[in-house]
Amino acid sequence: MSANTKASARSLAYLGGFMANKGTFLKKTIMSEETWTKFHANPTLVEDAEAGMMTRFTDGGVDDMTKPNTAPPEIKWTPGWDA
Repeated sequence: MSANTKASARSLAYLGGFMANKGTFLKKTIMSEETWTKFHANPTLVEDAEAGMMTRFTDGGVDDMTKPNTAPPEIKWTPGWDA
């Protein structure tokens, strides 16, 4: 979620239910499974200079937490915020 997201924990959990179930949750659909798959496609490992860490953002703009978060040897990497 973006730092500018304004939502309750309950509504974020509800949205998470859709995302964890490929777009359908409690007999409602907010996106097709095909769209969900495209949203999570092509994670790209890049350095986030602002956060001081590596990210694996997908075509949909979410970090793919299922992939290794390993920096290439040429990038000096520190885990997290100025660690």
